[in-house]
Amino acid sequence: MPIRRYLLGAFMLVGISAIPVAADEPAILRNIAAFFATDDVARRVDLAHQIEQDPAYDRGRVHEWLHAAVQFEPRRPGDDTLAVRLTDGSTRRVALRIPPGYDHHRPSPLIYALHGAGGNGSQIIGYVARLLGERADDFVIAAPTGYEEVIIHHNYWPPTAEHPTIWKALRRYVHVDSDRIYVTGYSRGGHTTWTLAMLHADQFAGAMPLAGYFSTLYGDALWEPFRHNLANLPTVCIWGAGDKLNADGNESSAGGIAGMNRAFRQLVNDDEWSLPVTMVEDPAAGHSNVCPPADQVRRLFSRRREHSPQRCEHAFRHIYQAQCYWIEGHEWRGGQWDGRKRTVHLNPGETVMSDEDIKNAACRMYRGLLGYLTGTREGQFFDVGRKKVGVLTVWFHDDMIDWDQPVKLDVSHRTRFEGKLTPSLYVCLSQAARTGDLDRLRWAGLFFNGQRKTVPVTADTGFPTFAEMVAVGD
Repeated sequence: MPIRRYLLGAFMLVGISAIPVAADEPAILRNIAAFFATDDVARRVDLAHQIEQDPAYDRGRVHEWLHAAVQFEPRRPGDDTLAVRLTDGSTRRVALRIPPGYDHHRPSPLIYALHGAGGNGSQIIGYVARLLGERADDFVIAAPTGYEEVIIHHNYWPPTAEHPTIWKALRRYVHVDSDRIYVTGYSRGGHTTWTLAMLHADQFAGAMPLAGYFSTLYGDALWEPFRHNLANLPTVCIWGAGDKLNADGNESSAGGIAGMNRAFRQLVNDDEWSLPVTMVEDPAAGHSNVCPPADQVRRLFSRRREHSPQRCEHAFRHIYQAQCYWIEGHEWRGGQWDGRKRTVHLNPGETVMSDEDIKNAACRMYRGLLGYLTGTREGQFFDVGRKKVGVLTVWFHDDMIDWDQPVKLDVSHRTRFEGKLTPSLYVCLSQAARTGDLDRLRWAGLFFNGQRKTVPVTADTGFPTFAEMVAVGD
């Protein structure tokens, strides 16, 4: 697949002219602003060098300086709308609620809300605001209307990566605290909340699906590969005990949303990882009147995102979903679960006359088409596993290693790197610009090319865009 440098320069910025080195904080802020305003790599390298050479430079203040240097336009409190262009050329309209106290100079927590069938962004924003009460004014609330990527097993191909594309656009439009982004939704939006929590867990501080369940092919048969995606994401699911009907209004043989969530609760309770998932059944509710307990809402929307867990595991369908905290996949290799019809192969002893045999065979096939990333870290040692992923980067944050000591990286049971890493301001700023994330700062990276070569990330390292990744099929 083609890999090219992806440089984000869409922030509104000031101070983009050449800035002489000066021993003062304003010069550093102007140089950071100038870094984000250009996509010229040589210019960026020079600016990062100037900042690091400034006597006032303090690496511990870079996070603070980023939020001060990257400028955002003021937004009037109240209702707003953002149009986001997707990779297929279509446009998704996103409704926003800008709180009365919004200050574009300071980062705000964000709730990403997902409406039910037949609804729209403004309606779910109203629901979430009522749910939060006075606390609604602490958050920017954003909600796309008519979103399409709802479930993992959607048939259209290639996907548009619509939700991550919207999140990047939101990070440019409003000043977001990326460590406090939450996802919630009702009914169809509850299904989508589960899907986004599974596929993009490292983007959120918390997830709250309401009156929805984790929907995959064949009921609960494909839950097992995905459940550990939630190992580091606090998730609270609320549903009504009376929510037992299918979409057609008839009684569901699986117990409807209530039955599926009870089954998932059992899976969570039996899991050896002690998943941070809370499953709450409201005995008095059906489908349309679920109301989460106030204490659960308060706790969940006060959490902060995990940066670099010691253990993580991530299953996914497409390479643009290959984000696993401190591991990022860039290239898919092998067969892929795309939109084509597949032939199911039965094992000896299985028969086409048995629905259970056909289901088991189909689930084996789909599990075999998933990508996986796994990672464990202990001290200075990092062990990364992969399936369907060729090229990847392992990222290093300040809370992960002692920079004065060598690190060892194993990928797929082979040592790929041993040595010291140096925190690089260029890497930190360029990755913040690429992702739009000003809070989880990447100070170094090891780029594994899928063969034998593993090298530190530098200005010469290129990364694919969403458009390039979603264009790649089987």
